[in-house]
Amino acid sequence: MYGVEAMAKFRRRLCSRGRIALKFDSIPSVLMMIATAATTVFTGCQFFLTRQTIQIDQRAWLSYTFSGETKLPVADNHLDIRLPLNNSGKTPAFKVVSSALVKVVAGPAWQPTEDDWRRFQAINNIGVVLPSEAGRWLRIDSDVPPNDAARFRNGDRLFVYVRVNYCDAFRRYHQVNRCGSYSIKDGNAATYCGTESDEDTGQSPPVQNCRP
Repeated sequence: MYGVEAMAKFRRRLCSRGRIALKFDSIPSVLMMIATAATTVFTGCQFFLTRQTIQIDQRAWLSYTFSGETKLPVADNHLDIRLPLNNSGKTPAFKVVSSALVKVVAGPAWQPTEDDWRRFQAINNIGVVLPSEAGRWLRIDSDVPPNDAARFRNGDRLFVYVRVNYCDAFRRYHQVNRCGSYSIKDGNAATYCGTESDEDTGQSPPVQNCRP
């Protein structure tokens, strides 16, 4: 009887140690799973950052300046301004659309609201602009209301806000806003009155989407 009990105790101890050994043996496996998960997350982040860097390097970058041909409403009520448009990126800009707001203001500054853009913008569909493509222009060609033209000739400033929306080759939406103002005293020389660098809004485009 004593021998049977001793054998049972020995068996219980052995099984207990086996369970303990099993617990200790499972720790490396858990650590390995954690390490694998961490590596997967790191690799995913690295892939995202690499893709983002490639897109920034390869995407289209549109810009324009108030340095082109300009006809102000001096002799008549007609305004005709041509702004050179340039794509300094490495891939084409697609679905390029320009909008313009023109207003004569007595004060030294004017900032249009989004409601102004929705109600008064003149939209010009440009299409595709290739990298370093020469001879592309943004054109603001319109009649100024007679009262505004008269105020301009009497010394008030004429403000021209230009907005360009476009899509890059990676189907990301971009928007550029620039402003130039003119005074009868300065001739055809524009004074910059507001510039926003190209920004990816991350919102639904107001004019076009970037889906094919």
